[in-house]
Amino acid sequence: MSITICLLNWKRPKNLRRIIDRLAGQTLRPTIFLWNNAPEPFHHAAIDWQVDSTRNVLCPPRWWMATQASTQFVASLDDDLIPADERVLEDAVSVAHKQPADRAVGPFGVILRPGQPYFPHDDVRCPAEDTLVDLVQGRCLIVRTETLWAALRMGDLCGPVGAEDDIAVCGALAGDRRRYHLVPRVFHRRFWPLREGDEALWRQPDHARRRQTARQRWFPERNS
Repeated sequence: MSITICLLNWKRPKNLRRIIDRLAGQTLRPTIFLWNNAPEPFHHAAIDWQVDSTRNVLCPPRWWMATQASTQFVASLDDDLIPADERVLEDAVSVAHKQPADRAVGPFGVILRPGQPYFPHDDVRCPAEDTLVDLVQGRCLIVRTETLWAALRMGDLCGPVGAEDDIAVCGALAGDRRRYHLVPRVFHRRFWPLREGDEALWRQPDHARRRQTARQRWFPERNS
């Protein structure tokens, strides 16, 4: 089994170095891709492929990088989250390998409430039991590479809808199926949060509007 981790760099270089150090020490050593949104240079010997952008284009480019992976699985990983031990990736990929090919897996998920906008919803965070969710949050989202190629078009990640990349990826994979993706118990107590500041997307004033726009596009309410 093999996995590529797609990272972003934006205003958290100290976090990112810690994360890459931890990834390089995993029992399942991932291929590491980095899209550098920051104007400052970033270097780390464990990075296998890096793209330096002249402007901050947010999260969607990591999924373009994911389509270039040659590993069985690909994943996003935010720069405010670090594995707590060296076996997390090996255990996570083992669980993902046993799932349907179009099911996303990760430690954080969202269960949407019927008839409600994106907010309010039910958060699922590293639970002690396997939990099916509507979407796995992009903080750490694992999918099969070939399935991603087949399900997602890069045009889906353009504009205000696609900018919420985790909703787009999970919606494209699930189709009309609700509570299809998985937050497995294997992640229980196995990720640590790192420092985040005002640059966090959830702190931006249009965050709720953007999430709701993406929710309407990818998880529309069906008339019975």
